[in-house]
Amino acid sequence: MFYEGRMNTFKPVTYLDRIDITTIRPLIYITEDTIIESVTHNNLPVLKSPCPVDGKTKREFANDIVKDISNKVPDFRKRMLKAMQNKEQTQLWFKPE
Repeated sequence: MFYEGRMNTFKPVTYLDRIDITTIRPLIYITEDTIIESVTHNNLPVLKSPCPVDGKTKREFANDIVKDISNKVPDFRKRMLKAMQNKEQTQLWFKPE
């Protein structure tokens, strides 16, 4: 929305026809806090990403915005997820032609 002027999400299962592959995101509904707790509880190793822009991407920027709003609005993440799943209730504003 910020960079492309559209609202769009990755689906939990996405078929990429140009490379004929299906991407499955099995942890899409798991919160980062739950993953961190599981890693700590099970003493799992954490590998640092070798990517030179790790932590400095548009995705990280958006994640920081969500964290900020979550600190101010109770249940924000839960409500945002529900809104993304509820396509029948989407009411968007359209500029009259």
